[in-house]
Amino acid sequence: SPPIPLHIVGSGVLLTELQQLVVKLKIQKYVHFHGPIYDKSLLAAFFCSSHMTFSPRQAGLAVVESMGYGTPFCTYYDAITGGEIFNIVHDFNGLLLHARDTLCCFFLDIHTTPSKYLEYGANALSYYNRFLEPRHFVKSFMSAFDYAYNENSV
Repeated sequence: SPPIPLHIVGSGVLLTELQQLVVKLKIQKYVHFHGPIYDKSLLAAFFCSSHMTFSPRQAGLAVVESMGYGTPFCTYYDAITGGEIFNIVHDFNGLLLHARDTLCCFFLDIHTTPSKYLEYGANALSYYNRFLEPRHFVKSFMSAFDYAYNENSV
């Protein structure tokens, strides 16, 4: 069967280098560059039709957004994060890789065992619904506010 296409969204510092590499490897029909996308409905379509979100060096709010659509997230253990990386449970709702790991191994694994990644996606959505929905953040904020208010009013 043909390889699963790779859709690259964004315009990071490596974009030109990646585009040149794709041409050099002659894999243009499998790798699609979309540039930055800010339209939430278009992003939702990408998340909902993806087996995995890859962001090797950055694990910010895209982790939460990806999981909210039932798409597992893959990044490096040492990725830049505001703490969102701690929602990724390796080999359950996503993957945490070491920098020496090659992403191509995981692309091949997705191609040969897609059911595993569909399960990761179901786990990601379940995790999101249990811990990451906005109502959970509001509840945590209100608890912290109540605690601070009560501590200062004594």
